[in-house]
Amino acid sequence: MSVISGEVQTIQNIVSVSSDATTLTFLTVTPQLMSLSPGDVIVIGVTPNTPYGLLRRITTVVMNGNQVIIETTQATLEDAIEDGTIEINQVLTPADLNVAVAMQKGIALEGVGTAGIQALASEGFYLSIDDVVIYDKDGNHETQGDQIKASGSIAIDPDFIFNLKIEDRELENVSFFFNANETLEISAETEVDLLDIEKKIELARYNFAPITLWIGWVPVIISPILTLNVGLDGEVSVGIEAGVTQEATLTAGLIYENQTFVPVSDLSFAIEPDGPRLSTDCKFKAYAGPQFNLLLYSLAGPYTDLNGYLELDADLFRTPWWELYGGIEAGVGIRVEIFSNELVDYYAPSVIGYRKLLAHADMTSRGSIAGIVKDAVSQTPLQDVSVDVYSEGALIAIGKTDSSGYYSLQIVAGDGYMVHFSKEGYLPTTYHDVSVDADTITHLEAVLQIDEIYSGSGTASGKIFHALTGVGVGSLIINLREGINAINGTIVGTTVTASDGSYAFNNLTAGHYTAEVSGVGYVTTYFSLICIGGTETNNQNATITPILSPGETRIVLTWGQTPSDLDSHLTGPLPDGSRFHLFYPYADANAGSPWPEYVRLDLDDVTSYGPETTTIYQQIEGVYRFSVHDYSNRYSSNSSALSTSGAQVRVYRGSTLVANFNVPSNQSGTLWTVFELSGDTIAPINSMSYESAPGNIESFSLVRTVSADAPLMLNLPEKR
Repeated sequence: MSVISGEVQTIQNIVSVSSDATTLTFLTVTPQLMSLSPGDVIVIGVTPNTPYGLLRRITTVVMNGNQVIIETTQATLEDAIEDGTIEINQVLTPADLNVAVAMQKGIALEGVGTAGIQALASEGFYLSIDDVVIYDKDGNHETQGDQIKASGSIAIDPDFIFNLKIEDRELENVSFFFNANETLEISAETEVDLLDIEKKIELARYNFAPITLWIGWVPVIISPILTLNVGLDGEVSVGIEAGVTQEATLTAGLIYENQTFVPVSDLSFAIEPDGPRLSTDCKFKAYAGPQFNLLLYSLAGPYTDLNGYLELDADLFRTPWWELYGGIEAGVGIRVEIFSNELVDYYAPSVIGYRKLLAHADMTSRGSIAGIVKDAVSQTPLQDVSVDVYSEGALIAIGKTDSSGYYSLQIVAGDGYMVHFSKEGYLPTTYHDVSVDADTITHLEAVLQIDEIYSGSGTASGKIFHALTGVGVGSLIINLREGINAINGTIVGTTVTASDGSYAFNNLTAGHYTAEVSGVGYVTTYFSLICIGGTETNNQNATITPILSPGETRIVLTWGQTPSDLDSHLTGPLPDGSRFHLFYPYADANAGSPWPEYVRLDLDDVTSYGPETTTIYQQIEGVYRFSVHDYSNRYSSNSSALSTSGAQVRVYRGSTLVANFNVPSNQSGTLWTVFELSGDTIAPINSMSYESAPGNIESFSLVRTVSADAPLMLNLPEKR
């Protein structure tokens, strides 16, 4: 076997090299080519036809006229070198580059333009990351609501050390070290539905000029390549933003000696969190950093990959409910294509592994808000509506509605939250003064967003009904404020109800309003009102109740046009230790309450909207339970009509509204168990289930140890 190093005359005669380097074609015959035979090793340095050099073993030599065609296979360094060493310690700067390329939209390389390398900084490399899409659920970049994005920057000053020694055509040792000063800023934002994902993309690639090292008359060609990557791994959900800033000085390396691998590492590290802002359970890891490869004659050799990362783990039912970690990890390896078979392909995945808890949620109890958003005209669910929660002006949680228009966000229990709803092409609106109890879901009323084509003026009208009689009430003052549940702030309109309780706001700017209704002897009440430009939105009705005597409690149920018949059910204690079940057979318009001095169903409604009114005149020690039954769909086993009915339950004491409940959105069932009352405590239940027989509606929640009510009324008559 001979080792042939390309001489100038031979190199100049190379016509072509196949893409896999197996076939070399020379234009004319040279003395050196005439001396070649199968088994010889041919080594060529950097030329226009061999930009990374060439190290091949000859299998055949064919003369084709004046041309020489040589077929080859891969050779190893040990084939070409009998004895020798390589020692290189190289700082990589922009001046060493052949080409630098941004691989993704949103990546900017300092000093690098479309024409190639321009005025790069004298040292180090920097790129900025601006809303780079890591994942796109539908593959359409024009639709952004299903994307996961990363932003930030990477700055790196790299250098490397590579040494090897060959004796008697055997590899004695190899050492490879990658050193870097790195500054990383990365943030991840997701608006996509919950899913499992593992995605890594290349941001930029830096190809450096090949380095030629000589062992005797054999050229060894080393080509450094630096790539910068970003990726995401885990479960991600709507409404997550988290970031981290880190600075690191590190070494990741590998020594091969006596047929043994020894990983080497060193790390100096500082890290600071940004956020997170999140509104849902999740577990994900976002990372970014460099991968460095040394190519030997275009073949993979030593390599390392480094990733700085942030890791977010959130679970509503754990304390603390979220934890944010930051860290850095590095692996280093060596591939065997250029070395003898005695050296196995080796990779050490955790040469550097540093992980630190950066931040966590406080121990404050948490709850959730949930609801549904629909188009105000078509009543169809709206997907990808942004739902942003603010506390004292600060954004604390973000989310998106799903394909059914539903959203759910988890926040610290508290009062005074503001929820902002927005979607391109629709008028934004704000839900004011939201309160969230610990470990419960606060269900907001449905938000009806108005298409911008209806942004002019319109009319909003309806009636105000007496809670005990169902008759319209005149001479009531109605004041309007902008927004949903806006009970304070500037009044933007006022009117007075007619004798039949009707009202109308004409030439009202399209949008959402809160109506405040008041009158002498009545409890001031509030309800949401919507105005759609260019039309009249009617049947925006409300109920007002007279002020109650001390010790009395009044429960008022209202709903929309469908279903036509929802029923109030109240069960509770009686003085003799038994329990009552008050519902439609005992409405005052029917047989009347058997216990009128204690409890009464003042009003039953079967023709949409309500009100249905129940009053506790004397409260007895024990637990009361209030439920709403969908009588219209009582025999259905899959109905969600109750959930979409817009049903509301208001609880009054004295001259005050003490509790307000909205029917849970996006849930099926014909029975809404609303709350339990004991003394002055009103405990939300807000569960949905199916019940076909009105008499079977029970009194206690399943979590209680007290025995549930047996059916109190059997074989009840159908409603007429």
